[in-house]
Amino acid sequence: MVKAGPLDPKLIDFSLDTVDAAMKLVCRDWPNLWHTRLEELAGKLIVYRIADESRTHCLGDCGEIRLQFHAPGQVRLSIIIDPCTEEDVFRYYAYKHSRAAVRIALAERGAGIQKEREVLLTGLCERLLENMAVPTLPFVDSPRPTASQAGKPALPLEEAILRIALALLEKYLKEQDAGMTRGEVVILAREKLGILTTINNVKDGRQRLGDAEWNKDEELLAGAQDQVQAWLTRLSP
Repeated sequence: MVKAGPLDPKLIDFSLDTVDAAMKLVCRDWPNLWHTRLEELAGKLIVYRIADESRTHCLGDCGEIRLQFHAPGQVRLSIIIDPCTEEDVFRYYAYKHSRAAVRIALAERGAGIQKEREVLLTGLCERLLENMAVPTLPFVDSPRPTASQAGKPALPLEEAILRIALALLEKYLKEQDAGMTRGEVVILAREKLGILTTINNVKDGRQRLGDAEWNKDEELLAGAQDQVQAWLTRLSP
């Protein structure tokens, strides 16, 4: 496993509320980003958990950006990069390769994934600092999401159907092979179906599937079922 750790922190001469509001805007406007905001210590420490959802990078859970009260009108900004696991590397590897081969490639590929995560988190912080440098920037505090909505972006109907279909595909495949992991489902989708998805997309699809069933959203459920049937036809011998 590649070790992870914090990078050099920076001090920002604004209040915690102002920096927090600016960070919300950066995360909201950054493409293909999944984030969750956690207020770990009220008025003292706010943590943004960051995951990459792009279909070209598929970096997964990247780490966290921390906003910590340092002094009145001053915030300590720091990032911590998540370690790269075997499951992360498995997303990048050909489905036909064995886990032994994945372990051999773990150190090299893991270091590359972690470097990309560092670039993403650093880029978010740089965007934040650029925005904070503009005196007239209107920092508007977005409504705080509920626990079930935190970090959950609105999706086009087509993407929502795709994620729910992936969740249904995972359920079907695990019924056929109880030992199959979510990472292996993602690799199968990428290699056999040409779907450049991520583990987080499947996880999100499971939640959206539950919501759709609870709300009896027939459009979403029917679209997802049709998509799964098409995939299973392609996967059949």
